[in-house]
Amino acid sequence: MFAEKLDSLFGAGGPRGSVTFIRAIYFTRGPAVQVSAALNKIGKNWLLQVTAGGRKVGPYQSVKLDNNVLVEVALVKNGAPAGVIITTPYLRIRAVQRAPYKPEYVADPLYGEWLDVYLTLLQPPVPKVQGLLGSTYRPPPTTAAAAAAAQAWKTQPPTATFLFEQLA
Repeated sequence: MFAEKLDSLFGAGGPRGSVTFIRAIYFTRGPAVQVSAALNKIGKNWLLQVTAGGRKVGPYQSVKLDNNVLVEVALVKNGAPAGVIITTPYLRIRAVQRAPYKPEYVADPLYGEWLDVYLTLLQPPVPKVQGLLGSTYRPPPTTAAAAAAAQAWKTQPPTATFLFEQLA
């Protein structure tokens, strides 16, 4: 059993650089699995750079890592990655590149782009759960309840979403 860890890097953006955005995510599952998806400003463009196991993952590519982890770059914008999906036996992480669309935000050079990150539990988490879910997660009380929850999750998995909404 390997501990899974998801970290994020925040950066300033928004109107006059006054808002915090997710600029990168880092996922690890044991020492063999290292995945990153980072937005970097190169010239005038924001590019999503994805690495898995120390190798760059390009558009429409997937990489299977140890410990049953799959990294997919299926969303592409202007020939470059624009989203990544990281799937483990227990968890699916989807990060999607977003850009401002309101004219006053597009014109603001400090606004920048960001990642929306979605977490979907594919099976009940294995205790010990820490971090964001740690204070509220309670495992099912019995083996039968755990099996019933796992079956229900196959048709309707719980999802947590971290989104940024542009204000009017």
